This record gives sequence, structure tokens and C-alpha cells, in this order.
Amino acid sequence: MEKLIKPSIKIIAEKIVVFFLNACKLAHSCLMANVYFGKSKSSAVENSIIFFPYRETMLNCGLAGIVSFKGKDKVDRSVDIAFLDGMFEKIDRFSYTACQKNDYSFDSHYLGGNDLIDSFLKSVRTLKDKDLFYNLFINENMQDKLAKLAGRLSKIIDAEVKLLSDNMGHLETRDVDTITQRIENLKDIAWCINTEIIDNLKKVKDLLSLCQTSPTFSSVNVFKNINAVLNSIDRLEVRGRDSAGISLMFILERAQFEKFEKTVENANLYDRVKERSAQDVLTNMGISINETKDESEKELSAITFTYKIAAEIGKLGDNISFLRKQIKNDPVLQLIADFPHRFHTVSSHTR
Repeated sequence: MEKLIKPSIKIIAEKIVVFFLNACKLAHSCLMANVYFGKSKSSAVENSIIFFPYRETMLNCGLAGIVSFKGKDKVDRSVDIAFLDGMFEKIDRFSYTACQKNDYSFDSHYLGGNDLIDSFLKSVRTLKDKDLFYNLFINENMQDKLAKLAGRLSKIIDAEVKLLSDNMGHLETRDVDTITQRIENLKDIAWCINTEIIDNLKKVKDLLSLCQTSPTFSSVNVFKNINAVLNSIDRLEVRGRDSAGISLMFILERAQFEKFEKTVENANLYDRVKERSAQDVLTNMGISINETKDESEKELSAITFTYKIAAEIGKLGDNISFLRKQIKNDPVLQLIADFPHRFHTVSSHTR
């Protein structure tokens, strides 16, 4: 008994030491961090603790936040399709037929196990991050490889669904549950690749159809955000579809705004901007330009674009189709999306 107790005490002591070491590291990082009160997170330096943070792009009603932490910016990453292919191969090796043939446990082996499928889903979801999404956007070869992977995934899903249906009466209940759940997880992965990545790549490309040069990271990110909001309106329209609108705001430093004005003039769009700026507030295709300042009193320019539609008669999808057409055919918006700006916002409504 004494021999059994001593190792247990040693393990507990080691865990306590590790816990205190980690706690000390956390305390050290907190003590070394910059501390601010009532500051915007965007204007804080890395490794800052901010009490009562606020956002320039949000109207707060009451207490919106107590504390925020700004860490280091993300480093650039690249899309690794070969890594995704490797995970798929492991999943494919442990199909229903392979498990039956080799007398593998469904719980621990089927489709490579839960850990492998969870890792696969997590890796696929990271492709929605703005840096990886942009890398995919500018690389058609990667898009083709991802589409082929989605096709192979759909085939294995169809095959496994059929095998489950054909053999369900010969399986234990727990095995049926395991197989069903993992097939559903594969369907989630396939849906993410096809709908959330490939389809959205096509939609963003369509919104950028007027772009004469290779789209930059900035412009792709702007239209990726716009597309996400339009997708959301499209889903909400089933609750009532008589009107919809979207408003886009860009905040530029004064020097960049002056360069933007010159770019507009060189593109022979100055009269069009002037005409659209003279419209009533919140009319379709309206542009609003206002001067503002940041917390350090630096002069900024805010440019807002409005697109909206109201129709009593129509069908689902008409509103979003109209808004997408207005946005992708607006040369002024295409110009500013590629211009250096402090930040941009996308807000919308549907009824």
C-alpha cells in the first residue's frame, strides 16, 4: 500500500508545481501589460488590458464591456491543401467496410475516430479566416483542389450512408449511433467547404467584378464582410421580405481621403459622387461624407454608402439580388474598398 501511495503523492505534487508555475507566468504577463481605462481596442498597443473598452463603430447603451485584452496580431498563414488531403486519406482508410473486414471497433476506428474528424472540421473552418480566405481567393489552383476534396468527401458520405442503411439491422445500437454521428460530422465538413468557403469565394468574386486589377487583401476583406451580411439578410427574409437595406461606412485619415478624392477625379467619377452626396439621407445609392476626429484629435473623414430596396410584390431572393447588383456595379465603392482606411463597418436591416 505504501508503494502505491508514494507515486500518487509525487504526481499530485508535480501537478501543483506546474499549476503555480503557470499561474506565475500569467500573473507576470498581466503585470507587464499596458493598462488603459475607457480606450478603444483598435488604438491600443499589443498586450494591453483595457477596462471599460469602447468601439468607435458601436453605439453603446448602458455598460457594454468591462475589460478587454489585446494580444499580438496574427501572423500570415498559408493554405495547406495537402494537409487536408492527408486527413481525408486517414478517414477513408477506416470506412465501414474496412472496420468490418479487420474487426475494428467502430467507436475507436470508424472514419479515423472522433479526434481526427474534429481536427479535420477545425482545419476546414480556419479557411474562413480572412488571411486564408484571401490566399484561396487569389489562387484558382487551390480552389480546384479544395473542390476536388469536397467531391471526394461527398462520395464517401454517400457510400457510408448506403452501407449504414443496408446493415443497420445487423449492428449494435451503440455502433449505429457512432456511425450516424460521424457521418453527420462529415456532412458538416462537406457543407462548410462547399457553402461557407467555395460558394462565398464565388459570391465575393462576383461583387468584385468591376475590379480592373488583381484584388488586394483589403478589398477582398471588405467584400467578404459585405457578402457575410448579405447572406444573413437572405436567410432572414423568410420572416418578411418587403424591404432590405445595407449601409457601409469607411473611416479614412485626412491625407488618405484627399488622395481618394484625387483618385475619384482621375476616374471621372467626381460628378457622380457629388450628385449622390446631394441626395436625401438613407436613399438608395446615396453617399454621405462627414468630418470627424479620433480620441487624439486627429482629423478623419467618414464616407457612408447606402443601398436599399422596398417592394410590396416579389419573391424571396429578389431583395438580395437587387442589393448585390447595386453594390457590384458601384465604381466608387470599388475604389474606396481598396483604399487604406482606419476601419469599415457594415450594417443592415430587413423586415
